[in-house]
Amino acid sequence: MTTKNMDALKVKVEQIKSGMEEKFLTIEGRFSTMEGRIPRPNLRERRSDWRSLTRRVSFIKSHLVGLQ
Repeated sequence: MTTKNMDALKVKVEQIKSGMEEKFLTIEGRFSTMEGRIPRPNLRERRSDWRSLTRRVSFIKSHLVGLQ
């Protein structure tokens, strides 16, 4: 694997991380405006988002381990 590819992978990881942070911020914002009432469908949708994110992160991690 070339260093160019490694850099691209690192950038991707950072993008995913910042995406996760943004998601959490929107979740927190929603909850505070809802005053504790949880919008059910949105929650389900977010949970699947979180699953796909963790899956993607673990996939990248396994690749990084393979590269070392």
